[in-house]
Amino acid sequence: MINIDQGHRSDSEAAGAKIVALELRQLCGMTLEGAKAVLKLPDLSWFKEESNSAERLLQQTAKGVLAAGELGGGGRQEVQLVGSSQRTAEDSAKAYTHGRACCAELLDRFTRLQTQLEVLSAGLDESLEEVYRDVADEEFQTQEKAEELERNLEKLNDEFSNLETSIGRISRTATHIGERLHTAESRRQIAIEALEIIDFMQHFSTCGEDFETLPSLFHDPGMLAEAAGAATKLLLVADEVTSASMPG
Repeated sequence: MINIDQGHRSDSEAAGAKIVALELRQLCGMTLEGAKAVLKLPDLSWFKEESNSAERLLQQTAKGVLAAGELGGGGRQEVQLVGSSQRTAEDSAKAYTHGRACCAELLDRFTRLQTQLEVLSAGLDESLEEVYRDVADEEFQTQEKAEELERNLEKLNDEFSNLETSIGRISRTATHIGERLHTAESRRQIAIEALEIIDFMQHFSTCGEDFETLPSLFHDPGMLAEAAGAATKLLLVADEVTSASMPG
C-alpha cells in the first residue's frame, strides 16, 4: 500500500478527489454534486487517519465510478481515471525517489560511522596494548625491587643476628671482667688492710711503752671507732700467730 505523508494529504489528495469528480461529470454526464454524492468522497478529516491511504481512496473511487456508470445508463462498465492515476503515480515516484535518497544518505552516514568506530576501536586497542605493556613493565620492575628488598632484608636480619650474638658475647665478657675486677678490688682492699695492720704491728712492736709514737689514729678522740676496729684486727692476727707458733 502507498502511504502519503499526512502533511500533504490535505492538499494533494483533496485536489485529486476534485479531479476524479470532474472526470466523472465529463464521462458520465453527471453534475459535480451528483458525482460527489455517488462516490461518497471523504472530507479532509478522513485523511488524518493512518489506515486511510491513496490506494484505498482509489479503490473506493473505482467502485463508485462503476456504480455511477450503471446508474447513468451510459453503458460504461469501465472508467479510466487518467488525471488522478497520473497524479498518484507522480506522487509515488517522488516518494520512492525521496525514500531512496534518504536510505542512501542513511547508508552513507552508517558507513562513515562504522569507519569512525573502526578507527576508534583500533586506537583503543593500541592504547590498551600500550597500557598493558606499561603495566607489565611496572610490574616487572616492582617485582625486581621487591626481590631486592627481600634480599636486603635477609642480609639485615643476618647482620642483626650476628650483632645480637656479638652483644651477648660482649655482655658475658663484660660480666666476667666485672667479676674479676670485683675480686681484684676485694683483694686490693684486703691487701690495703693487711698493710695497715702490718704497719700498726710494726709501730706497736717498736714503741715499747712510749705510746706517743703510735699513729694519730690511736690519739684522736674522733677516730676511736676506727682505732677500736684496728685493735680488734691486731688481736685476731696476734691470736693466729700465737696459735701457729705453738707446737701441735
